[in-house]
Amino acid sequence: MRPSAPHRRRRASDIVQQSWRQLRNPLPKLRIISDDEVEALHEAALTILERIGVRCAVKEARGIFASAGALIDEADGRVRVGRDIIDAALKAVPSEIALTPRNRGRTVTLGGDHLTTAAVLGPPHAADLVRGRRTGTLADLSELLKLTQYFNVVQMNGWPVEPL
Repeated sequence: MRPSAPHRRRRASDIVQQSWRQLRNPLPKLRIISDDEVEALHEAALTILERIGVRCAVKEARGIFASAGALIDEADGRVRVGRDIIDAALKAVPSEIALTPRNRGRTVTLGGDHLTTAAVLGPPHAADLVRGRRTGTLADLSELLKLTQYFNVVQMNGWPVEPL
């Protein structure tokens, strides 16, 4: 007996997809806080990094900070980074970067008005209409990776569920 239409298993060829493309945002950037508020947050962050610092557990990372001129307290692993170091680093950041995969036709640009879609990363649970919500497994991870790799609308892939 052949399954009825609602219960028939779909084939990949049954799914109509748009061609792969990276979208661009035609709208102005959403401004949630004012320029003055952005500047106040930036100044507060610089003060914390310069005066209090951050604890950095990885010795190699502390070495990189030290080579850039940061002050290191090896006793507690604290790194204090001066404003001049942060300002120089921010000036060196490009406004856009291209992520180029093996298939160069699927290069994704990050920054500017480029929009990039990605699968959710790191939830501990998986859910679907048939099996409901459950703790993620390796089988769920495999299924979700296959889905994200198949669909043209998902441009970046990651770790869609944490198998426990």
